[in-house]
Amino acid sequence: MKKPKTALILSGGGARGAAHIGVIRALEETGFKPDMIIGVSIGSVIGACYALLNDANSLWSYTRKAYYLGLKWFPFKLPITSRPYCRFLANLGCSYMNNRNGALPSWLYFWIFRLFFRKLTFNDTRIKFLCISTDLKTGERYVHSEGLIYYALKASMAMPGVFPPIKFKGKELIDGGTISNLPADIAKSLGAERIIAVDVSESDKEFTFPKNSNMQLVMIDHMIFEQLSEYWEKDVHLLIRPKIGDIDALEFSKTLKIAEKGYTSTKRLLESKRVSL
Repeated sequence: MKKPKTALILSGGGARGAAHIGVIRALEETGFKPDMIIGVSIGSVIGACYALLNDANSLWSYTRKAYYLGLKWFPFKLPITSRPYCRFLANLGCSYMNNRNGALPSWLYFWIFRLFFRKLTFNDTRIKFLCISTDLKTGERYVHSEGLIYYALKASMAMPGVFPPIKFKGKELIDGGTISNLPADIAKSLGAERIIAVDVSESDKEFTFPKNSNMQLVMIDHMIFEQLSEYWEKDVHLLIRPKIGDIDALEFSKTLKIAEKGYTSTKRLLESKRVSL
């Protein structure tokens, strides 16, 4: 019997997106391998790394090494990894994370992004990869499937109120999660017959509306796509919402803890459901 074409969708969720790393590891331990990966916001970053590596254990291992040892362990061996200032960049990033609740200034964030991914294109991935952003002018989704990966990731992660819109081919693009955090319909339109979606956007933390005006915009965007989520989920065959707890979307200092929670939560889910992937 021919194996159905399978898509893996990874949602946005800020720091909580580290759970995708654990979820992917748990899925792969069952023998699961997607034919395509579609990422939104932080899910685009994790999805791009997985699509390039094509191995969940490598993704897990590099995450641990990068967390403890800094940027010199970055897996794609770009020139920056051999330079003396790689530890400076890592320490600078950690300093912002510790003192600003994980919020890096946009120029530094995207500069590091470019150093990581600057030479890699969608053609370099070993698993078909796409990511989603939103056209600010029309409100329509934009599907990135070619060209430089880092530029597509910038657009997919351009969260309103945190990062400026990204200008691309005459468009102004923002975070894909503002409209569609689980774009299952796009996977279906590309021929996916079985869709596994991972949603890391929900938190157990008690809701309090932020005082900061920028974060109010982020919260409003989040409320909008929560209302749309049921519509986008209708084509999903297996929806995984890993139990991460009350960890905030900006708590990047807890990356490893979040990844581990994603792994253990998904293992329990798959064992209880006894699903065939």
